[in-house]
Amino acid sequence: MRPDASHPHDRPIRQRGELPFALGMLLFALVMIGFLGDQAKWFPKGVKPHAQPALWPAIGLIGMAFFSALHVLACLRARRPDTEWREILVWLRAFEFVLWYLAYAFLTPWLGYLLASLMTMVALIWRVGLRDRASLMWGAAFAIGMVLVFKTGLSVKIPGGAIYGLFPEPVRIFLSLNF
Repeated sequence: MRPDASHPHDRPIRQRGELPFALGMLLFALVMIGFLGDQAKWFPKGVKPHAQPALWPAIGLIGMAFFSALHVLACLRARRPDTEWREILVWLRAFEFVLWYLAYAFLTPWLGYLLASLMTMVALIWRVGLRDRASLMWGAAFAIGMVLVFKTGLSVKIPGGAIYGLFPEPVRIFLSLNF
């Protein structure tokens, strides 16, 4: 039989990933406290405490560190070690899309905005599991539309791809200006 959750002596149920989150917040607060002296200055003695520029950032960061430390302690009391690493792996999987963006940013100067956008969009659609022809075509259409809006319509200055140098000069100039 499960005890009543409103009983004051029951420990709260901790969710997966709370401990890494609490540790991350504590680490962030401590790093920010370390940078506080460089970012916000304390005036010389004689200036009232409430007029110090660093007062409220210091109060906020010390409070963040204090309550993050309390959160870490509470998580350690009700620890669920079997689920923590699985949750961290779920969080780390999101960084795959950062790598996709970096690959896109790396390919754009070489292949040009249009070709890099087409390849990345179709590859991402394939990656998320939409492998039917219609989804891939819609992705390609979206990439072409994005290039037309930003490069052609709004005249956003994006350098032409190195691959454009393989074309004759009139075609190269047209591709560099519009795609």
